[in-house]
Amino acid sequence: MTKITLYQFQECPFCAKVRAVLHRLELPFTAIIVPHDRKRCADRTGHFH
Repeated sequence: MTKITLYQFQECPFCAKVRAVLHRLELPFTAIIVPHDRKRCADRTGHFH
């Protein structure tokens, strides 16, 4: 099975919805809190939305 990693902001309503669906579907996942620092996000992921 593919491992799911959710990169999320602490107070993101969209991330909360994704977490809720993952829990409802009983899919294991790892949640990583992303800092709101755009530079650090870009450095870690290669881009920032």
